[in-house]
Amino acid sequence: MNDDEQDLGELMRAIAASVGAVPVATVIEEHREALACMADFDPLRLAATFAGLLTVPELQSNCIRLEALVHISLAVGLGRRKPVDKVVARLFHEIGTERLGRQEDPAEDVFVSLIRSPRGNFRILEGTWESAGFDLQRVLNALERTPARPQFNHLRDTVYALLQLSEAVCARAKLERYQLGNEIPQESLSSKIIGSLGSLRRIVRFSDNDLAALGISMDMLAEFGFDPSRRAELANERVGNSFLERFPVAYRNGECVLLLPTAVSVAIRRFLVEEMSRKGLTSVFAATLAYEHAQLFAETPLLGMALGAPIEFRQGDDGLLAGAMTTADRGLYIVRRQAL
Repeated sequence: MNDDEQDLGELMRAIAASVGAVPVATVIEEHREALACMADFDPLRLAATFAGLLTVPELQSNCIRLEALVHISLAVGLGRRKPVDKVVARLFHEIGTERLGRQEDPAEDVFVSLIRSPRGNFRILEGTWESAGFDLQRVLNALERTPARPQFNHLRDTVYALLQLSEAVCARAKLERYQLGNEIPQESLSSKIIGSLGSLRRIVRFSDNDLAALGISMDMLAEFGFDPSRRAELANERVGNSFLERFPVAYRNGECVLLLPTAVSVAIRRFLVEEMSRKGLTSVFAATLAYEHAQLFAETPLLGMALGAPIEFRQGDDGLLAGAMTTADRGLYIVRRQAL
């Protein structure tokens, strides 16, 4: 981050490019005939069904396919029909036969991460984002270093509301911290998963009473609330850089739905970047985040060094940079660089 005037849009496009964002419109065009039936179904219920499938460890490596189906369900659904198990299974298989199927790589990270905080521990789903838990932990720690003032207290309350919702989803799904998922993408849904679609859908749905029992305020979740009037726009978005990933919580008729439980980390990080930019605190928050990383590195043996690696972030043309070097052998060196 160079200064408070940095173009946030450019930043998010760069991040999206690094994770291979998938154009929703292209997927719809590739599968136009197969997806035509989606128009008959209730968009929120159908999206919630695929959102529930995102909590299944066996489908970890199918994350990008399921996230795309959530986007498409909201974009093209126009009816009131309840999701049909046979149709859901067919859509899952069909949409993996082209571009999305080729982009499904074996999972290389845990399925569930744990975020520690002064308010307790919270489980999140890693999704397709590399080191989603690690990066969110750093950002949350940096936020906790900000002063106890109303503007920062509001940000903390907002972030913790979404973390509480994520924790509730993981608890309902009986997921354990640092749990592994399936490394191999599945071509089709198993009969066991098909038979549990109704219960999976309920995992991501919360009534007002459910939220009250969890101590979650809808007012705080509003910062992550999805605007249903923008549903059609999702067809022109990219999975990996969509406004649904920034606003993954839907609310309708007294019910809250976490549409992308795998986007909790990126939603929080994007929210904080936007808020710090809006408040003119981008540089200050970046410096706080650099200090958080420096403290972590100082407490961690790096490259075979003892504790207390000499890490110091300095401002460069492309942001904050730090590095460390150690001797591996005579004339051979190992270098570690970190950029923010």
